[in-house]
Parts: sequence; C-alpha cells; structure tokens
Amino acid sequence: MRQHHLGPRATLFLAAAILLVAPAARGSEASPQELFERAEALYRQLEVVDPAVQSETWIAVVDAFSDLATRYPESPLASEALWRIGWIYGARANAGDTAARPRSMAAYKQLVERYPTCPRAPEALFRLATSAESTSGTRAARLYNRLLQQYPSTPQASLARNRLADAERRNPTPVTQPDEGRARRAGAAPVEATPEEPTPEEPAVVEAAPVEDLATFKGVRFYSDSTHTRVVLDFDGSVAYEAGYAANPPRVFIDIPGVALADGMDGASMENGEQVFQVGSNAVEKVRVGLNRPGVARVVMHLPMSSRYTMFSLDNPGQPFRIVIDVPTEKVAARIRETRRPPEVEGTPLSRQLGLGIHRIVIDPGHGGQDPGAVGRTGVTEKDLTLAISLLLAEKLRDSGYEVLLTREDDRTLDLAERAEFANRADADLFISVHINSARNRKLRGFETYYLNLATDPTAADVAARENFGDEAALGNLDDVLESIVKNANKDESSELARSIQDSLVLHLSKSFSEVRDLGVKSAPFFVLVGAKMPSVLVELSFISNAEEEKLLKGSRYQEQMVEALLIGTQSFIERRRAAAASSSR
Repeated sequence: MRQHHLGPRATLFLAAAILLVAPAARGSEASPQELFERAEALYRQLEVVDPAVQSETWIAVVDAFSDLATRYPESPLASEALWRIGWIYGARANAGDTAARPRSMAAYKQLVERYPTCPRAPEALFRLATSAESTSGTRAARLYNRLLQQYPSTPQASLARNRLADAERRNPTPVTQPDEGRARRAGAAPVEATPEEPTPEEPAVVEAAPVEDLATFKGVRFYSDSTHTRVVLDFDGSVAYEAGYAANPPRVFIDIPGVALADGMDGASMENGEQVFQVGSNAVEKVRVGLNRPGVARVVMHLPMSSRYTMFSLDNPGQPFRIVIDVPTEKVAARIRETRRPPEVEGTPLSRQLGLGIHRIVIDPGHGGQDPGAVGRTGVTEKDLTLAISLLLAEKLRDSGYEVLLTREDDRTLDLAERAEFANRADADLFISVHINSARNRKLRGFETYYLNLATDPTAADVAARENFGDEAALGNLDDVLESIVKNANKDESSELARSIQDSLVLHLSKSFSEVRDLGVKSAPFFVLVGAKMPSVLVELSFISNAEEEKLLKGSRYQEQMVEALLIGTQSFIERRRAAAASSSR
C-alpha cells in the first residue's frame, strides 16, 4: 500500500514553504489574511503545474493551510483552510494515494464540527456521508439525516434526500452497525462523534487507525553538532504523519496515526504518562512521546528558541522506517532568518566571480509564433512588442561593448525551456526575459521585475501562471522544476539585477512620463527562468490591458525610453559587481 511521506525533492519544496509561512524574523506576527494569501499562492502555483495533484509536493501546501488553521482557529479563514486541505487530500486520493482519503475526511470532519455555520459545512458533511456509504450504510444514513436537520434548505440536503431514498429502495430493512461496538471497545471514537479538542497550539487533523492495524513506534534517537540537532523517530513499518509548529513556547509537534507505542523506550523517563527524552542541546531541549488518542501518537519537540526545521522520512529496504527532524542551532537559525537561504558554500562567491567581467548577455523576447501572449484592445500583441523592444535593447547593449544574443529575432514559436537552454549553451553571463503585463483589472499600470523563486504573494503567482501557461514539458516534470527553483544558486545576484533594472525603469521613465507606477521586485516560479545558470530576470514592461499604457507601448518614444532604462539598470548592476570585486580583492 502506498504510504504518505515526503521524498527528498518534496522536502526541498516543504523547506521553501516553511520559509514562506513562518512568522517574520523581525518578530511581527503574520495575520490570518497574510498566512492565507501565502498558502493560496503556493496552492495556485502547484495548481498550474500539477492540476492532477499527483506530486507529493502538494503536502507542502497542506502544511501552509494547516499553519493558518493551527495559529488562528477563530479566524473565518480557518474553515476555508480546512476546506482546502480536504480538497487536496481528496484529489490526491483520486490520483492513487491510498493514505489520502482518510486525511481528506478528517479535514472535512474538523470543518463540520468546529465551524458548523460556515458556507463550506454542508458540502463537507455531504462528502463525509458519501464516503461513509462504502463502509457503513447506517453511519452514512445518520450523517445524511444530520445534514437534513442542520442544513435543510441547502442543495446538499436535496441530494441527501435522494441518497436516503435510493438506499431505502436497495435495502428496506434497517442495517445495524456491526463494527461500532468493537470500535468502542478498542477505544476509537465513532466517526460522527465530536473529535477531541486539541489545544489551539497543538492541533490534530488525523484520524485514529483500527487498533489491529497499528505499527509500533520503537524509539527516539538524537545527536547534535555545531550546526543542528537531528532527532530520529524509529518505527517497525511505514507510517503517515502530520507536523506543525507552535510558538508559545516554541515546539514542533507531529501526529502519527496507525501506531502503538513501545513500552520503556531506551533513554526515556516517564513523566505524566509520557515518555520524555532530555536532549539538552541549544536547538532542542526535550522530546515528549505519548498518545494523543488511541491509535494516534503525538511527538512534541521543545525548542529553546523560535526556529525553523526540516523534516523528511526514510523507508529503505531492510531498515526501519524513520522520520528525521533537523533543527538548526541558534547561530545557524539567525543566519537563515537574515538571508532566507542557506549560507554560501566555501570558495569564491559567485558575485565575486561575476565582478571579473560580464561580456555576453542573452535577451529573450517573450512569446512568439503561435503564442501571441497578451493582446491589447486595439489588437497589438505582446509578442510583437517584446520583439521590437528586445531588438532595440540588443542594439544599445552592443553599442556599449557587450556581446548580445537573442533567443528569437523573428516571429517564431519557442518553448519556455528552450530559452534558458539557449542562454546556457551560449555560456551567457546574464539572461533577461522581456514581457508585457496584463491584468483583469484594466486600471492596473506600471513596471515590475521578477527573479526565480516561489511566489510570495497571490499577484505574483497569477503573473507566473499566465506566463507559464501551455508549457507541457514543465507540467510533466514538476519535481525537477521545484528542485531547480529551490536550489537556484543565482538567487541573490538575480534579485540584485532585478532591483537595479526596476529602479532604473521607474526613475528614468518618471522623468518623461506621468503616472509611472513602481510595482516592485518580486519572485515567482517562471518556467522561462528555470535552469538558467546565470543571473536571470523577467521584466514586465507596463500593462497592455491598460488603455493608456497600451497607447504608450505602441509609440517609439516610450519604447526607446524603456530600452534606455533597461540599459542603465543592467550596466549599473555590472558596475556594482565590478566595484565589489575590486574592493574585496584589495
């Protein structure tokens, strides 16, 4: 049976997701709306690249929504977060993940019990009832009747009446529930019962497993070095798990359904009915192990400070199943909070290497051929504008002494992946992809510049979804795409290049044109930037959906001013890199 645990690539995405949804290092607590928007951004990214929900990286999105439901259970958005969790697990079940179905039902059950007045509750209860039909007609009937009582005027109530009528025609004699007594004797709560209410900071969103199917939680191991403490949980069989983080006091908690605890684990002392392991490092104080309820173990790791963590599982043949949690030391955690990325490896920093000279630049005119890109109300297309601007920019850069190549010099169709590959084959020093923006809100205007990373706001996710649309090759290779994004070694240099270009666009265009809007530097998972081995950015030059900016975009004066700004921004980045290299070599 396929078990739910994260593979190495999914762990990379999860680590990035944790950085997105964790509280800000400055101490400001993210609001429910901010947490929901971050989780929704992750949701939309994966919805674009993996609509069948087959990749296990979707679990990172579940964790992001779980973070909201955990930290703000009183927020109206908590019920919406649970709905998203239920939907994701349901879709994963349909994609073949056999462990996902009960998790989907557990999320719907929590939604119904905790938020019975929310708009999603009738549908969640209906899904619980239809799911119960496959195992217990009596239980399904009770849930349908509950739906009729609580939500009599909803469309789901009409469906429930039809289901009950069909069931009665098929089996007019009421059926008893043969396994209910056994479930009670085993200590498991019936599905309809109100779940045990966890503390707000340590939620549980997993169902108890039948006692006869339990794996054994064998023990806890740990060790520490100067960078982190590693905690390893050992089992005699594969298990699923849910993890979360609580802030006051800081701790990581893990709920593991389908396990029984071994008595007297090595190194543990008994405290208040729990087995406690005293770790005593500056990353982890102690680990508590107990039963949250029958068949569901809970592990709580107490941390001496607020910290991020990474978690993955190992299921190698001939070895016990293990869940591994790494918690950084205070020094390393502070560095992560400051830089939001791992420290650079030893050796010559990339920025210093770049300072030795940037000679070859690849310009990528967005879209082309069968892909027109965005289209204005007067019929002007993004592909024509980006080609005209890119040809002019190439000419200006060549006049300034750079070697310049273009991914296309005419109206031809190119896959997104071909563009970064072109730059790699050319051994380019910089890669600039030129695009024109578009939005449903026709009042939007201005400039924004992107570098490759996961989107940090819904607007950036929307732009990436539009620009990524139609790239079938990337859609079929999600894990590699995400791994490339998270491992992007040029992130800092790309961000600096994006800032230099963005500042130049806003400052230079403002001298000649009014209403120039600075929409900022952002990150998003643009497929066209994936795999580029050099600093790379995607520039969105005004909105073709805005009538005034569409008119400006068609004019040679506006195009020339944008090209001049792109030239200045690129040269400014190069000169700063050279100055930094010269300073560091003294």
